[in-house]
Parts: sequence; C-alpha cells; structure tokens
Amino acid sequence: MTIPFDQLLPPPFVPGATPTPTPTPPVTIPFDQLLPPPFVPDASPTLTPTPPVTIPFDQLIPPTFIPSATPAASTPTPTPIPAPAGDPRAVPLFPVLYYGALTAGGSPAPEGMRLRVKISKSGLPDVWDTWVTVADGRHDFPVSAPGAYSGGTAQFWMDGRTRTTTVPYGAPGAIVKLDLAF
Repeated sequence: MTIPFDQLLPPPFVPGATPTPTPTPPVTIPFDQLLPPPFVPDASPTLTPTPPVTIPFDQLIPPTFIPSATPAASTPTPTPIPAPAGDPRAVPLFPVLYYGALTAGGSPAPEGMRLRVKISKSGLPDVWDTWVTVADGRHDFPVSAPGAYSGGTAQFWMDGRTRTTTVPYGAPGAIVKLDLAF
C-alpha cells in the first residue's frame, strides 16, 4: 500500500477559517441482525423421573436406648502436668503489687504518666509490663510474670528515664511498698 506524501501530514492550519464538517453516514443494521439467533433445542434424551423413596413409619424414629447389663469401664481422670519451674511461658500467678510515691524531677508525677518495669532473672528472657500512673503522684503497679521469675530483679522506667537501682521481684501475690523517684 502506497500513501501519497501530501496525505501523510494533516492539512495546514489557516487562522480564521472554519473547517466544513463532513457528515458521517449513518450506520444501518438490519432489524433481524439486532437480536441473537433464536434458541433451537437439540435432540437430547428425555429424562425419566426417579420413583420416590418410601420409609416405613417404624423406621423414622430411632430405637430406644437400652443400657447394657455390664457397666462400662470408668473413665480415668486426667492429671494436669505443671509447667517446669523455669518455663518463662508458664501462666503468671498472682501479680506482685508495687505501690508508693512517684516523683519526676522532685515533683509528684502527673496523672497519666506511663510507668514500665523490666523483670529479669538469669537464664530467662526479660519480661516487660506497662502501667499508667494514678493521681497525686502515687502508683499502684501490679506486675505479672511467671513464678520462675520470683527472686529476679525489677527495674522501673518512666518517660524514657530509668531508675538506676533495681529491686527484688517478690514472690507471686507479694505487696511491696516502693517509692520511685526519676
């Protein structure tokens, strides 16, 4: 196919000239081509209905349970196996409750300060817990760690600052008065 060179480029723009639109001829589709061809079923086999299933009335109700004359063997009671004492995944027992005064820079800590504690014990991964301070520069911080951490150490943090000294992590359920200054 060869295209003349003068037809490769659009006609030049002439300012002020209004191009004359060339009408587009309408598209005519015959009416019988607008719809798909009608459905003509093929010669498929005729289906034969299945006869209904009949169940005698006395078989609709399950038989009555009649216990046997011999007693069944007793079911053994399972014995719970406690987690090893050093298992850090063990369920925490009662928390150790630390309570007391809480000061930041010599003033009572404002309400809503976040207090964190790290419980450490040799041979076990550290456990972290978080609590929000209460009003009037006081705290009551229930710390939960598995029983294996009893005898470990607790180090407290507030607002990114740590208390340099650690305190012993008490036995589960212990209540410890501890004034914290940061």
